[in-house]
Amino acid sequence: MPFSWCERRPDPGPCRVGLMADSHGDSKAIAAAAAFLKAAGCRLLVHLGDICDSTDASTAAACVAAVRREGMWAVRGNNDQALLADGAPALDPGTRAWLGRLPLGIETPSAVFVHNRPGVHRLGRAALFGDLADGEILSFLGDGAGRLLFRGHGHRPLLQQAGPGGVIQTALPGPPGVSLSGAAMITCGSLDRATVLVWDTVARRVERCRLF
Repeated sequence: MPFSWCERRPDPGPCRVGLMADSHGDSKAIAAAAAFLKAAGCRLLVHLGDICDSTDASTAAACVAAVRREGMWAVRGNNDQALLADGAPALDPGTRAWLGRLPLGIETPSAVFVHNRPGVHRLGRAALFGDLADGEILSFLGDGAGRLLFRGHGHRPLLQQAGPGGVIQTALPGPPGVSLSGAAMITCGSLDRATVLVWDTVARRVERCRLF
């Protein structure tokens, strides 16, 4: 598949979706998270970027292999982008080509998956960097689509919704999670903190889970 800033895909259908982010070069954590999420009944797995570690290119091939083996949807993170830059440590051609094809975002009618900031069509690679401003959050939440946005990068599981005074931020709860009736932005947490998410597409319920 050729590279695009953001891929449009159909909704995964009625199922449980398992999400992970920020594995930072730990292929064993990716495999453990995949096993945990499949045991929890997740039919689709999504990696929200920073699959690899820009400070240790030697781990990239194993991490990419772990994601590909599970047939995950995946988006590019800033660490993944750094390994593609001129002057970065050499990757094997297959690993480099796969990372180079990763989109910055994936959109479905009900959800958006990115590593850091929304608006990848407008921002391009800049969406991988910088702080997520309240204005960006409110713009996404108020676009009328009512979608959920799942992101990595923040490392702390967080739920952001629009309120009367602006953005309301709350810690994302563990089981049984939270049901969402409207648009929301959800930061996944990170595999280096043994955290993953489960999204029930029918109930629009999202819950934070710990691997151990």
